[in-house]
Amino acid sequence: MEQQRVLVYRPEGLTPPALPWQVRSVGWRRLGGPWREAHPPRPFVQIWWGESGQGELRGAGGRVLTLGPGSVAWFLPNEPHRISCHGPWTYRWLTLDFGDIAAFLAACGYDHRQRLLEPGCAAPTALFERLSAELSDPRGARRAFATAVQILTQAVEPPPVDDDPLVSRCLSLIESDFRDPQCGVASLAEALRVHRATLHRRCQRVWGMGPGPRLQGCRLAALLDALGNAPGSIAAIARSCGFEDPAYAARVVRRATGLPPRALRGLVQ
Repeated sequence: MEQQRVLVYRPEGLTPPALPWQVRSVGWRRLGGPWREAHPPRPFVQIWWGESGQGELRGAGGRVLTLGPGSVAWFLPNEPHRISCHGPWTYRWLTLDFGDIAAFLAACGYDHRQRLLEPGCAAPTALFERLSAELSDPRGARRAFATAVQILTQAVEPPPVDDDPLVSRCLSLIESDFRDPQCGVASLAEALRVHRATLHRRCQRVWGMGPGPRLQGCRLAALLDALGNAPGSIAAIARSCGFEDPAYAARVVRRATGLPPRALRGLVQ
């Protein structure tokens, strides 16, 4: 069965800042077929957000949570569970520890009697990617905390739908042209016939980030995916994903995952 996984842990050996809780890990997983896995009791909160396909999380007492696209499931510390799927399934997750996380979640609107949430919006991919980069940064604990709060909030209070046509056209251009190293904020603004400051402001309002980070996020996601199955050198793969400088691509991968590209070629297979 084919599977791909990217997992980022916070750096070890650091004195964490005085925050209500800490982000422990963040990850992404794609399963290609039937899968079963048991999770024993663990001392941290787990949040799951479905991207595509469908899987099941079976908790204590036989409770079954069906996690599909846009669904969110969560478990408190020391709650054992099993995960399974019968077909393709892709999801993102994050884990939290230290502090009274249960009380924090309750204040955010999480009801312990309702472990499956239906926020009605897709997984906030850009926030999860930002969290990966912040968590791998030894100085990024506070920023990671702030981003995690945004993710937790969106699960119970989805952001209002914003149909800004300029931002929609910008996303279409990014998704179609990100493999071209010449595609950048300046070329996007020129193609859309707006000042780059205007484009940044409107993208920031809708995505929570400017077009530059969104463009790099697409390139990074493509590179992480290609590292698992694409032939050829890492430099050639990086260039095919839009990175003009393979050395810079390697730094981007290391910031996001804590590992060099050559190590990920084995981990994401």
